[in-house]
Amino acid sequence: MLFVIVGGIVSLLTAAIGALLALRIQLGALDERTVEREAWENAQEGHQYAWQMRERKASLLFEQQITSQVQHMQEEWQQWEARFNDHSQKLSQEYALNTLPRVEETPLSLDGHHHVTYAPPNWQPPTFYEADLRERDFSHRYLGEADFRKAQLSGANFYMADLRGACLAGANLAGASLVGANLTDADLRDANLSGANMLVADLHDAILYRAHLPGARNLTPQQLYHASYDHTTQLDPEIDITRTRVPATPTKNTDPSITPQGIESPLLSPQASNDNPQDREAASLPAQKPENTHTGAFDTAISRIGQNGRKRARVS
Repeated sequence: MLFVIVGGIVSLLTAAIGALLALRIQLGALDERTVEREAWENAQEGHQYAWQMRERKASLLFEQQITSQVQHMQEEWQQWEARFNDHSQKLSQEYALNTLPRVEETPLSLDGHHHVTYAPPNWQPPTFYEADLRERDFSHRYLGEADFRKAQLSGANFYMADLRGACLAGANLAGASLVGANLTDADLRDANLSGANMLVADLHDAILYRAHLPGARNLTPQQLYHASYDHTTQLDPEIDITRTRVPATPTKNTDPSITPQGIESPLLSPQASNDNPQDREAASLPAQKPENTHTGAFDTAISRIGQNGRKRARVS
């Protein structure tokens, strides 16, 4: 009986040991599979990361290429647009220049001894802001209230042109011909008029603040008498604008064939007739206006007088 009990216990122990060994073997195999699976997963993650990196690099390269192409296309478009705008502006400018009316075609009336030119019907003042109009011919053209700000007009021909109310602020008129030009109410602030021919140019109420006039040809104090100027207006030392203006001697028309319409414009007369009450009043202005007389030291570099107060500066 004891032998049977001992045999049963040994059998149970043997079975338990066998079961433990089998379990250990299974656990080992399971661990190996787990390790293999983790290694496979890590390898897959590495492959996926490498693929993502390759895709990202390819995407960045493609994006850079697209961006470069788009920028190149934008630059080409901007260049084409600039060329088109420049060409269109030149065409518009040439059209405006070619369609300028002639002074002879504008309405004209006689106000006392002065010819007054009116704007043509539906007149739209042209704009030539910062335009390059060197050596252009504007002779006998109507340019009332035209915009010539900062325009390059050196050597331009304004012979007998009507520039009434035109804005020439900052324009370069060096060497330009302004013979007989009507510059009434014109804005010539900061304009360069050195070497310009100002023969009998009408500067009535023209604004000459900071204008550069040294070297201007045929410019007389009588022309500057009715202009608006101050100490910033630069003039030749030979031009003495501090003297009292001597009124012109009136002349009579002895030719009955000359009608009022045939009377020559005062633009060609250095001085206006004293028959006009306005001229008589203007002739007495230097004696009545103390600001038109010289005060202080005589500076030969720029104008030596204070503002003459003939006209307020127009706001451009």
